[in-house]
Amino acid sequence: MSGGRLSEQMGAMALVDQLRHRRMALEEHLDLPQREIEVAERIRSYYRSQGIDCDDQLVNQGVREFFRQRLVFEAPPMNLWQRFLGRLISSLAMRLWVLGMLAFAVMFVLSI
Repeated sequence: MSGGRLSEQMGAMALVDQLRHRRMALEEHLDLPQREIEVAERIRSYYRSQGIDCDDQLVNQGVREFFRQRLVFEAPPMNLWQRFLGRLISSLAMRLWVLGMLAFAVMFVLSI
């Protein structure tokens, strides 16, 4: 077997492995109800192994709440300067005012 064929085979195998891992991760994320059941069962078995009595309804509620909030983006609070700049940029009147001032400045410079 020549070196070229082995390197091609290794490259193709690396690509196949990468695609396989992507598919496994995707299937794991798409089957959310099954994932919730597995996590809840692992939590129950952990509590049982530690000798802690925990209500199944409480475990299910906690798991459901975790999965509901896990992909939610919470922006950090903006300080006063950031809020001012955000409003300044998003305000149509302010943008028109800035555009007018720029036009005035250009006309003033060109008239000199």
